[in-house]
Amino acid sequence: MAESKLIIFDKGRRTALDDTELVAALRAHDERAYTAAWIELGPMVRRLVTRFFGAGADTPDLSQEVFLRLFRRIGELRNPSGLRGFVVSICLGVARNELRRVRVRRWVFLTPSGDLPDAPVAGPDLEAREALRRLYAILDLVSVQDRSLFVARFFEKMEIAEVAAAHGLSYGTAKRHVARATIRINRRIERDPLLARYLDLASAQRADTPARGTRARAEVQADLSAAEPMDDEMDDEMDDADQGDARDDSGVQDSKEKT
Repeated sequence: MAESKLIIFDKGRRTALDDTELVAALRAHDERAYTAAWIELGPMVRRLVTRFFGAGADTPDLSQEVFLRLFRRIGELRNPSGLRGFVVSICLGVARNELRRVRVRRWVFLTPSGDLPDAPVAGPDLEAREALRRLYAILDLVSVQDRSLFVARFFEKMEIAEVAAAHGLSYGTAKRHVARATIRINRRIERDPLLARYLDLASAQRADTPARGTRARAEVQADLSAAEPMDDEMDDEMDDADQGDARDDSGVQDSKEKT
């Protein structure tokens, strides 16, 4: 992630700071640096939170939590030029924690509804809005880790090395986990005829080529790159994981009915 110049206004003078200098100012507890960090990094944080949860997320509160953690943990950043990756890592951590809390509240009926709010879609395309709503509903069914990896890799278009760093994983482990998360999510997409059809059509229109199946469908929504091929053993693991997801989903539903 490239550094950018940041302008701090101070009594009529303008001072240009890059990310390294901003880190130094934050470590020195310069109050101007707190404001500067919010202005410079805020749009990225708010965008990531919104893409993780869709519309309706408590974006301001979650963004504030991200910056509070950033200010407390700035001393942990070993390479100041990696500020943006550090912020993404914190943001994903806050989002994962919030998602876990949201799911617990739904399970014990602490919220009036377990439905996800509609995500924003530009224009009056109702079919696109419905497709996006269904995609977020699918993301709400997969594990917190799978959702985090998927959002980072394909919504934020982060390279595997950046995904690995943001999740505290090795490059190889991140690559495998992203591939597995992609397949899990694609399989759920495949089970939704409306969503699969919409993504197929959108893929054909965007690429001006015939739709290429499930992988192409995911590319439309999240700019998916091709997942690495899986061997038979890995594919069996995915089947077991899908069956486990189904058991988990039914178990949650059973517990709700009993309650």
